Amino acid sequence: MVMDPGLTALIVLSLTLVIPAVFLLVYFKKRGSTIKSTQRIISDRDFLRIFHDHPGGLLTKAEVAEKANLTKSEAASRLGYFSEQLILRRGSNGLSTYYETYAPFEDAGDLGLSPEPFLTVADLQKIFHAYDYRVSPADLIIATGLPWRVISREMKHFKKKGIIDILRIARPGDSYKQFVLKEPYINLPESSSEAKAIDLEMKEILLDENLLV
Repeated sequence: MVMDPGLTALIVLSLTLVIPAVFLLVYFKKRGSTIKSTQRIISDRDFLRIFHDHPGGLLTKAEVAEKANLTKSEAASRLGYFSEQLILRRGSNGLSTYYETYAPFEDAGDLGLSPEPFLTVADLQKIFHAYDYRVSPADLIIATGLPWRVISREMKHFKKKGIIDILRIARPGDSYKQFVLKEPYINLPESSSEAKAIDLEMKEILLDENLLV
């Protein structure tokens, strides 16, 4: 039986599209699982502090794995994710890839944040005030100690609600990704009904998506 050329071409095209898509789906699912499980070994904040504490701040995957007590595969997952999220940047000497933070950390100290395992509206206000209303992903991780996957999900929701803006801007000595707190929420009382409703909605979203434990 001779297969119709058009059908053959369609099958080949479908396989060409489906196989890479399945591969990527499996890859990102596995990486997400690795990132979540290794949080028990080293938090995102402590992971980034490895770069801050190292002379020069440039480290290879193998060096990060050793300092973080991770396997090279686990370290690669964390490094790749942070690079994609514009928290770390990378460069190469042709043989090895090195990673570094976009800017030196600014530790604002104890900001009196809420005990909630997520960012409340009041927490956002305190963080933006402490960082002079110029906040990067690393700033949020250092200030809160929360996993970036939780913070990132919150930022997307806050943007949808019109509370913040997320932008990419070339700022020397700082991350290419920046967050801006919108005017109406800079001084919104944390006791207001709107702030309380936003906090409750955020908590429910994170619980529904299994981002809170």
